[in-house]
Amino acid sequence: MSEWRSIDSAPRDGTPILLYLDPPLLTNDVIGWAPMHSLRVVVGWANDTFRGKVEWNCGFCEDGTADTEGYSMAFMIGVQAVAWQPLPEPPQ
Repeated sequence: MSEWRSIDSAPRDGTPILLYLDPPLLTNDVIGWAPMHSLRVVVGWANDTFRGKVEWNCGFCEDGTADTEGYSMAFMIGVQAVAWQPLPEPPQ
C-alpha cells in the first residue's frame, strides 16, 4: 500500500481511489436499520459537477432491497475526505 496523501492532490477525473474520511461515515446514517459501524476508509471518486465544487462520493448497495428482477438499489453519497491513496493492484 501507498502512503496517505493530501486530498488536495487527489485525481479529479472520476478515477476510483481509497478515501480516508474525517469524520467517519456511520453506516446507520446511510441505511437507517443497518448495524452501527464507523467507516474511515472507502472506495470513492471525485464528482466536480456539483455547483462547480469537488464533492467526494462513494457508493453503497442497500442489502435486502432487490426488486423483482433481482437488482439491488445502489446509491451514492457525499463524504468528507481528508486523504487518499491509489487503489491497490487486484489479486492474481
